[in-house]
Amino acid sequence: MRSKVKDLLLLANEMFNEDMYTMAVHNASLALYTFLEILHLEIYGAIPVTRRLKSLIITLAPTRNIEVSLKKYVDENSEFFEKLELAYRMSLASELFSKEEATSILKFVNKTIRFLSEIENLIRKSLQ
Repeated sequence: MRSKVKDLLLLANEMFNEDMYTMAVHNASLALYTFLEILHLEIYGAIPVTRRLKSLIITLAPTRNIEVSLKKYVDENSEFFEKLELAYRMSLASELFSKEEATSILKFVNKTIRFLSEIENLIRKSLQ
């Protein structure tokens, strides 16, 4: 399943390179949603009902100190999460994101996946 996340990120980058910025952001948002659902499934054996990125991230936390770290990350990057959720819901027919916005959002998705991969190790340790 994690290979699907990589495939979506590669597709997002290809679309970006073809000046299809909104579609690139949409695919990046799908990659992040998929990655979060994989983490929930692997760690807890279930996927939460919510489709809110912020909730999907915070509900990963089994302990208070990890929850604080995740909430801080979400709060600091709230604008990016809102744009990703918008991209997930919107019609791909309209051009919503500029090249600059798409660049920053794609970088943010990659940064978030790296951050959550590091947090994943802390979560697994705290559950043992």
